[in-house]
Amino acid sequence: MALSGYADARGFRQWKQVERTVKKSERGFPILVPLRKRVTVEEDNGETAQRSVLYGFKHTIVFGLEQTEGKPLPPADPRIHEWIESLPLLDVARHWGITVEVYSGRSTGPLGKFRFDGHIALGVENLATWSHEMVHAADHRLGHVKERGQHWRSEIVA
Repeated sequence: MALSGYADARGFRQWKQVERTVKKSERGFPILVPLRKRVTVEEDNGETAQRSVLYGFKHTIVFGLEQTEGKPLPPADPRIHEWIESLPLLDVARHWGITVEVYSGRSTGPLGKFRFDGHIALGVENLATWSHEMVHAADHRLGHVKERGQHWRSEIVA
């Protein structure tokens, strides 16, 4: 999800459960879903027990929050919302039409991401990462960004 620039992504039915629908002409993106099954195993003491075992993965198509419309979602952790609201230059980002989202950046991967369609996703509470993504946004607004993804020219500027 984070690599696609979304903090929240779900399938059609999952969005319906929270009273939201996918907008027309939106294209989903694939994520990996773990496949689990219950197996009976024999313990060291001779007793049997049920265990959940991972036996593979499959892909499924999901849609990001911004690709849906409907009832607003309940707010996330208020501490994170307060941190987002305290970011320097947040008013500039909003004036540029940029929305700011968060995701869990604990795994390997980018700590933040700027998308050309007006989204910044942050995976860490770090002002350097916020500044880095804002520089990408400014560079894009000036028309200097020619490549998509992590390209050495863009990364040197940011």
